[in-house]
Amino acid sequence: MNVIVNLAFFAVSTYLLYRTLHQQNKVRFGIVLGFWFAFLLMKYYDMLWSLLHKSLSLFLLSLVFFIATLWWDRRSKIEWPRSEPSLFVRKVLVLLPVILLQFVLIGYQVWSSETILANGKTVKLELVPIDPRSLLQGDYVRLGYTISTLDQEQVDSGDKIRVILRQQANGLYSYSGFYEIDGHWNRAYDPQPSDVMINGNTVGGNRVEYGIESYFVPEGTGLEVERNAKYAIVKIGEKGDAILKSLSNQ
Repeated sequence: MNVIVNLAFFAVSTYLLYRTLHQQNKVRFGIVLGFWFAFLLMKYYDMLWSLLHKSLSLFLLSLVFFIATLWWDRRSKIEWPRSEPSLFVRKVLVLLPVILLQFVLIGYQVWSSETILANGKTVKLELVPIDPRSLLQGDYVRLGYTISTLDQEQVDSGDKIRVILRQQANGLYSYSGFYEIDGHWNRAYDPQPSDVMINGNTVGGNRVEYGIESYFVPEGTGLEVERNAKYAIVKIGEKGDAILKSLSNQ
């Protein structure tokens, strides 16, 4: 449907471009030509540029917009009373705390993730097939795990859950049969040396999501990942937070 809509828009805009050209109406021709080029640029940007190039282009556009706004503010002929700070100064006073807060939050998230990657427990989890129609989602793949299903259990949706994983003879970690919600265990739990606790959220029935269900891949490689990935290498911190490190076919 997306391909059909795009082809239809391109066909209609090209037809209108041809019609307005022969009608010798410069205003209409300019409007249609602008939409026609905008559509081509959008498709080029969306389909042929990598994520890195898209991010850099957006950063450069933001920088140009900021510089242009600053230049316009300084060239503005509006004269503020001397007792009031300039418009730019007032903007800075408002935006600076917001920017600093964003840097603090981003820095904490990076530090937390790097700590888990450096010191977390490495576990190998088995993947399970999911609906191929929803596996490939642009630049990331949607993953399903054997531990996402709590065998013979029923849990409400929207609860925080801590699931105990236990290492098997083949080296893989799987659901041990024990989990905890709001301080209550589903059954008496006797810890084992190889046990690892992972945090998740219940989604109803016997399903749990752990925040590691999405894996970003280079553009154009999603189908290859879909065919070959069988296992996931995951780092789990002391508090149970998990980070998906890589995928493996063996």
